Amino acid sequence: MVVTTEAFLELTRESARTVGLPDARIAVVPHPIGATAEPVLLERAEAAVDALIELYRA
Repeated sequence: MVVTTEAFLELTRESARTVGLPDARIAVVPHPIGATAEPVLLERAEAAVDALIELYRA
């Protein structure tokens, strides 16, 4: 599983295909991460938990 931001989704998909993982499970979180306040990052992380669990189970 890979976690990426919206801005890098296409790059992440292409990278996965390039290394032979065209069906890689990719979790997408809001962009940006750098320069984002820690409380906002924690909110985003909590919001992503269910999606991450579902991808893990897939």
